[in-house]
Amino acid sequence: MGKSSKDKRDAYYRLAKEQGWRARSAFKLIQLDEQFDLFDGVTRVVDLCAAPGSWSQVLSRVLIKGESFGRRAWEEKYKREQKIIAGGGVQEGEEGEEKEQLKPRQGVKIVAVDLQPMSSLEGITTLKGDITHPSTIPRILQALDPETYDPDSVDTS
Repeated sequence: MGKSSKDKRDAYYRLAKEQGWRARSAFKLIQLDEQFDLFDGVTRVVDLCAAPGSWSQVLSRVLIKGESFGRRAWEEKYKREQKIIAGGGVQEGEEGEEKEQLKPRQGVKIVAVDLQPMSSLEGITTLKGDITHPSTIPRILQALDPETYDPDSVDTS
């Protein structure tokens, strides 16, 4: 007999919940970023079929808040620790160094689109809509760049 939806023995499911992720798929996006450096230079993202929002959650925390995860976070922490060790310990005013390590990006726009309702996330524009319907395209484009959006330039046919 197969596992029921209430069977929560999956290690990544539990780990995602412990770390505050909406779903275990967050780990897949973090892994893909580690392998292919997906977020390098990115300032515009459209998350299609976004619910429950774990990928949008990763995007928000990486691009908007400037957090690091996975191997990159470990390497950054290791470098900070080596710097402290080489310098002879923690210098005055370095207790808050963890906060200073955040590298938020300027001008980031993230749009999440799904038919299902999704809880809001900091810095994410959430649209409820059908990604296969032509009327959704102008809504996405306007959310991505409201200052320069021109509705006459979009062909939805």
